[in-house]
Amino acid sequence: MQPKEISILFSHKSIRVECICHLATQATDYALPSILEHAILNDSDAIAQLLGFSTDESDVENFFEDAFLYNKFGFLVQFATPIPVDVKPDQFTHSWSYYTTKWFYGDDYLEVCEQAIQWRDEYVQECLDKAKSDQEEVC
Repeated sequence: MQPKEISILFSHKSIRVECICHLATQATDYALPSILEHAILNDSDAIAQLLGFSTDESDVENFFEDAFLYNKFGFLVQFATPIPVDVKPDQFTHSWSYYTTKWFYGDDYLEVCEQAIQWRDEYVQECLDKAKSDQEEVC
């Protein structure tokens, strides 16, 4: 997938990037950029689990050593997508004023984008399936 294709697909599926961290170039010399430090402080459990770190180790002071120890030099990216509302079995509406996020990791940025597309598609399908199930129970 090429960058232009990703842009079109993200626009069509309402996916956006909230934060991109390239660990090979940003987690160096024990000096983390504020965006990465903020991510670790706010989402330490999710990031630790994603990267395979022990949750006891997932703090800012240890992040550099953990990334090196676990060979994590790729991309840590937080994606967002609107939460479907007014969900019916085959349709829904959404707005960027109400959205959810999830962190992904991969050695390649395109790999991470593909993970995000799959996550968004599965998330929306779960919402549609739940609406269908709820409708069947009401009937």
